[in-house]
Amino acid sequence: MKKLSFQEFILAVFLMILVFVPLLLYAQGKPNIISHDAQYLDGAVKITVRWQSPNPVLLVSIFAGSEQKDIKVDEYDNIRNRDGYTGEVGALIKLSSTPATDSISYVVQVQDDLRQKSEQVVGKIKVPVASSVLIAQQPAQGIIQQQAAPGIQIGIQQGLVIGGQAGVQPGVQPAQPQAGQPGDMIDKLLAVMDRHDTPPVLHDITVNRLGPDTVSFSSKAQDDKGLREVKFKILEATGAQAGEETLSNLGKIWQGTTKTFTLPAGNYRVVAQAFDTAGNTSPEKAANFQISGKAGSITVTITPKEAVTAGAQWRISGSSWQPSGATMPGVPVGAQTVEFKDVPGWGKPANINITVEHAKTSSASGEYRKQQGSLMVTIIPQEAVTAGAQWRISGSSWQPSGATMPGVPVGAQTVEFKDVPGWGKPANINVTIEDSKVASAKGEYTRQFGSLQVTITPQAAINAGAQWRVDGGAWQGSGATVANLSVGQHVIDFSDVPGWGKPANQNITIENAKTSSASGVYVQQFGTLAVTITPQAAIDAGAQWRVDGGEWQKIGALNIAIGNHVVDFKDIPGWTKPVTQTIAVQAGQATTVNGVYTVQAGRLAVTITPQAAIDAGAQWRVDGGAWQGSGVVLPNVPAGIRTIEFKDVSGWAKPQNQSVTVQAGKDATASGSYSRVYTSDKDFDEGTYVGLEHQTVRDQLQLSKSITTLPFIWIPNSNEGTISKIDTRTGDELGRYRVSPSNVYSDPSRTTVDLQGNCWVGNRQAGTIVKVGLSENGQCVDRNGNGKIDTSTGANNVLDWGQDECVLHEVVVIPGKEATYIPGKNPGSYSNYPYPRGVAIDANNNVWASTFNAKKFYYIDGKTGSILKTIDVSSSGHTSYGLVVDSFGILWSSGSGGNNVLRLDPKTGAFNIINTPHLVYGLGLDKANHLFAAGLNWGRLTRINTATGQIEWTKDIGKNPRSIAVTNDGDLWITNYQYGSVTRLSNDGVVKATISVGGEPSGVAVDANGKVWAVNYYDKITRIDPATNKVDLDKQIRGFHYSYSDMTGIIARSMTTRIGTWTVVVDSKSDGTKWQGITWNSSEPQGTSIKVRVRSSADQKNWANWEDVVKGGELKATPPGRYLQVETTLQILSGEVSPVLNDLTVLIK
Repeated sequence: MKKLSFQEFILAVFLMILVFVPLLLYAQGKPNIISHDAQYLDGAVKITVRWQSPNPVLLVSIFAGSEQKDIKVDEYDNIRNRDGYTGEVGALIKLSSTPATDSISYVVQVQDDLRQKSEQVVGKIKVPVASSVLIAQQPAQGIIQQQAAPGIQIGIQQGLVIGGQAGVQPGVQPAQPQAGQPGDMIDKLLAVMDRHDTPPVLHDITVNRLGPDTVSFSSKAQDDKGLREVKFKILEATGAQAGEETLSNLGKIWQGTTKTFTLPAGNYRVVAQAFDTAGNTSPEKAANFQISGKAGSITVTITPKEAVTAGAQWRISGSSWQPSGATMPGVPVGAQTVEFKDVPGWGKPANINITVEHAKTSSASGEYRKQQGSLMVTIIPQEAVTAGAQWRISGSSWQPSGATMPGVPVGAQTVEFKDVPGWGKPANINVTIEDSKVASAKGEYTRQFGSLQVTITPQAAINAGAQWRVDGGAWQGSGATVANLSVGQHVIDFSDVPGWGKPANQNITIENAKTSSASGVYVQQFGTLAVTITPQAAIDAGAQWRVDGGEWQKIGALNIAIGNHVVDFKDIPGWTKPVTQTIAVQAGQATTVNGVYTVQAGRLAVTITPQAAIDAGAQWRVDGGAWQGSGVVLPNVPAGIRTIEFKDVSGWAKPQNQSVTVQAGKDATASGSYSRVYTSDKDFDEGTYVGLEHQTVRDQLQLSKSITTLPFIWIPNSNEGTISKIDTRTGDELGRYRVSPSNVYSDPSRTTVDLQGNCWVGNRQAGTIVKVGLSENGQCVDRNGNGKIDTSTGANNVLDWGQDECVLHEVVVIPGKEATYIPGKNPGSYSNYPYPRGVAIDANNNVWASTFNAKKFYYIDGKTGSILKTIDVSSSGHTSYGLVVDSFGILWSSGSGGNNVLRLDPKTGAFNIINTPHLVYGLGLDKANHLFAAGLNWGRLTRINTATGQIEWTKDIGKNPRSIAVTNDGDLWITNYQYGSVTRLSNDGVVKATISVGGEPSGVAVDANGKVWAVNYYDKITRIDPATNKVDLDKQIRGFHYSYSDMTGIIARSMTTRIGTWTVVVDSKSDGTKWQGITWNSSEPQGTSIKVRVRSSADQKNWANWEDVVKGGELKATPPGRYLQVETTLQILSGEVSPVLNDLTVLIK
């Protein structure tokens, strides 16, 4: 050790003062770095820091190599514990140049909200050749060792001050003095200035193609100490070495070309590496190339064209078949054999030997020959030939017997024979035609005969002498058979019989070896009978007559057999029928009879419900008479069974016709209930729509293509343990709900709205998930039975925990204590350990909740709050920060602690990690299957395709992007945390506008009218009109509003699933109306549903509980009341086609 000079001594004293004075000043109450880790990632350094501090940490400073990065820390990312605050951040630092040494030094320091700084922590990262490897920082004198992540050591250097702050110079490895020697501090400081040797630099390889099979390689290398050698190796596709060259004694700079290599055809890879005189090596450089070798081409022409059309082709032995005229490139030089393809019916050319020369095209030709023969066919007997018998090959012209047909294609042919009347032709004959030969065949026709049998009816005509004959031959009796009739057409006629009308002549076809049949019906002569009934009212009431006990008849005439007949009349209620009569019918003459009924009468009254139908024009009538009002008593109604019908009324379905019995001298009553029908645009407009429309197709309801939701936004008041419900039309606070006991610091966040408008919120510090019902939609429960809902009505009307009847469920997600309670009934304690961070709604209106620390996902029944299943993802290391469910039902989670998102399939429970080039806070979804992930202080935004799980792009957008919302046009709206603004981007990440909203906006959401809400940390919410990109409403809402989740339900209702509701109130105008049920006509494609529920009320203030409707079934739990509210929900669970509601009918008892 050299003797210290005076100047060195003064420098040592000065540096010791700089080291120890800050230690004395900041010995109490400063933040402490408890662990850190680092990794080299191809041109960048990834560093993660964790701290413990009495006060919240607001700034983390990192120096890596020559780069510096300051990270602002969210106050809410400081997690409170018994020792103060703990937290963790990560950063990715891009390096401006390739590291000159095999390692990079870095320094880390944190600062709290009192501007107190921690000790600086130093570390070193090894720069790997093929993969990232972490190594430990070697301790130097004055370094305090702490254990960080496994395999990493950290150092806190005491007392070194540079530029007024405690620290070390980045990228410098301190020297190690011998223990016990003087001047250790000075040696350590001098070692800072030591320079480390650097490896040689090798540039990319250039492949020089000198010929079809020759190649050389060029490059450049340099080293400050001098190059020992540069080595080139050529590798085949199998990895075997095909050649090498080593260039030696090259000086400090070499630039040149290797020798020429001659290689056979194939795929190759050249690899080069430089070595310096100090033993350092450069990274390998490599290039891929291909050697084609020497080859020529072959062209072959085939004739004739008919052979080519039939499939003639050629090839080089062992290769694929080629068409005529094709040129085959890349054929190895030398002798080759051309062969030709077999084609049925053609003789192929012999193989051709051909010589291929390098870079030239050789040609050849081949001629196919058509194969043909002849065919001669003989037909017997000669009578058939004379009658026109002939033959042919299928599809050709007919030929006479004994003719020879030339030019018949070789192979199997079918001989067919011509139809000849009266003859059975031979079956088709299959013959084989051989090349240049005559084939022969013979066909024999056979003569055809058949028989005929004819039956005559009635028997009385047969008894009177009825007969038949064929073709004018001998007369035959009924049922006789005439044989040996030639096949073909014949004529049957019948004999004349006095007093009977004979059948007309008939043409009949006789078939070979079959007995044909026919029949003839003689008609006896009749007279006419006409019966009239009076009065008309009796006919209208059903008066009829009959003859000889036959079928009942109204007025009119009958043809009837001559002789005596009995006419009687039908009994009808309320009338006295005529007496029975006996009459005589003469042949060819008309006989008339008249019957007179006498009436009996009573009275009839009909009542109609409901009053609303009566007001709309409902009436009744009996037997087609005049229309009557409800309750009218109609006199002189004929006794008997009467038919009551009801009048058509627009918007109402009338009752079915009714039969009522009226007795003479008595009063009869009946009633009819109309049903309210909604079927036209005008009808549907009586209700309210959310996500439905009838403009695309008129007079029906279908889902709107625009995204929408209910007119409310729910925001957390994290500092007071409440959440607020805001009317997005006015910005008014409609209610404020406590979500934990007042003595528990619950820190609510992540307000998420389900498909029925209820809000689910995660209490980060209490370890619970709480459901708050939407009172406007009847979701609250009268738990104390006082006949009303006790709930908050505004910001200054907050009920105690367990007293608000709209706060429905408390779900505990503390590991080992998981359970669901009615608020106020939980006997256990609370814990901030699980740290619930994510809440999302699926298409079944159930809830997913995730825990940041416990690394578990809980699936919760949306109605009961029961935990249905739990999925542990701790094996992935993923710390969930937010959740969304996409249109495929896949759950996506942001991982702020690990620079990733997690994809979980609820059907299987399988999950996987998708790494992102930044940490992930807020998530957003659009209708085009895109997931957007915001990177906060990394200033980045990533788009992921949810169908493929692939990252499509990552873009730098700056300004701490924290929360994301997507409007109907696909544009992105992102809050710029700590910049007091919201940025609007296109779906491709192009900035369109930046709107100032002030403060520190944390969350963003889209409301029912498509407007954008920015939720500020401190006491304010802001509404932006996308049409103008301007703020149109600012509201002061008390509390710290920390949420970036589905605060309006727009994601669940429009992205996760497509859902819409139509709600209408039916006023019967009758107190105590008994509601029977609901029926509807609809179209519900696969993957869609239509659901209806109802509730009744006497005054539209106090409503009964909702009852789910079974289509066409009877309501069982809905009490009577003047009003009935009907809510119809249309939903797409999978696919793109909307269900359609054509009409809906409300049935009244």
